[in-house]
Amino acid sequence: MIRDRRIGLGAALAVAALLGWLCTATVENGSRGVVERFGAASRELAPGIHLRLPWPIEVVRKAEVDRSLQMPIGFRLVDELMSIDPTPREKQWLTADTNIVELKATVLFRVFDVRAWLYGVSGVSATGTGERESARFALRRLGEAALTDIVAELTIDQVLTAGLAVVPSEARERIQRDADRLGLGVVIDEVQLLESKAPVGVRRAFTDVQDALADRERAITQAQFAANRLEVATRTRVSQMLQEARSSAEGSVAEARGRASAFKDLAAAVGDADSDAARKLYMDAIQRILDGAELRTVDGSVEEPARVFLDD
Repeated sequence: MIRDRRIGLGAALAVAALLGWLCTATVENGSRGVVERFGAASRELAPGIHLRLPWPIEVVRKAEVDRSLQMPIGFRLVDELMSIDPTPREKQWLTADTNIVELKATVLFRVFDVRAWLYGVSGVSATGTGERESARFALRRLGEAALTDIVAELTIDQVLTAGLAVVPSEARERIQRDADRLGLGVVIDEVQLLESKAPVGVRRAFTDVQDALADRERAITQAQFAANRLEVATRTRVSQMLQEARSSAEGSVAEARGRASAFKDLAAAVGDADSDAARKLYMDAIQRILDGAELRTVDGSVEEPARVFLDD
């Protein structure tokens, strides 16, 4: 009798424990849950332990919120962990100059609307496992579409150089805009471009092209440096020549002023035509004209003018 009571009590406790497990739901910190009642979203659950009706009446679906999540583009995390290369369809994009470039990127996002994330997208699923997979699948497709549009507007050189900064920023804006349009309930924090390279078959040729471009840029830099040095030397020489010209001009002006001053003094001294200085100037001039002949003068008077005699 006692044994039967113990068995009955144990069975009752087991049933109670099973019902307690079936009628409770635990939501971890950093996550939120949504209770489905007969397949329709009924209410949201905050982190903690909550009561619910047992399955299959109510089912709880959970999603991580307020934490950065990752969505790989151009590869799959499972394949990456197993060292399996992505297929060409996953990793290759066509550029504006009809070249192929291989890209790997990661979309970092946070869920802010758990209902939109779990139920906002319907009819799109990679595996058919439910709405959450549909949202992740849709986000992956949005990332692939954004990269396709952006890379299609750039040449392969631009993608592998300046595109390393342009592609992630533009991709983040496009993915956020498309995610809002679909109502995914996510915030795109960042798009990280993990890998950008030419396919193996053309990598050697592309490397040669890049080396040639680098040589060209180096030659341009060297030529610009030489031109700058020549310009500085030319400017220095021109400055020196200008300074020398100014000094010479100032010397010539000073000499001319000195001669003018001397001439003024001399003109003042010979202002009288009958003065000794005037007669001396006249004699010097006639002496130069007659090529060294000796001249002799005799003073004149009012009645008899002065005379000049030439001695042989």
